[in-house]
Amino acid sequence: YKTSFEIVKKWRGVSYNDIAEALGITEREIERIMKGETGKTIPNIVSICLFLKLPYEMSNHIIEKSGVGYKDDSTRIGYQFLLKFCSTKELTELNELANELGVYIKVNPIKL
Repeated sequence: YKTSFEIVKKWRGVSYNDIAEALGITEREIERIMKGETGKTIPNIVSICLFLKLPYEMSNHIIEKSGVGYKDDSTRIGYQFLLKFCSTKELTELNELANELGVYIKVNPIKL
């Protein structure tokens, strides 16, 4: 999990601060989530994967390695739809779609 996140973070050329700014949480919180120390939730993981614009297979791999499960089938379907078909869109654009799908992603409210 944390190795996968580190690899894709470097691959995308982004910092913890870049991710934190986009999601509206602290840099330290992002670092702790990505290292598996705390805050390892589906909304957090999916939000980071969407910000990084990862291919579905990579996002799915990270989620599987996280050991965190989906709350229920409808949230699994909603998140997987976003990851599979919308990963090239910006978080601000995805926020509205996520709401329509009944799932939550983190987006910096200043960016909305």
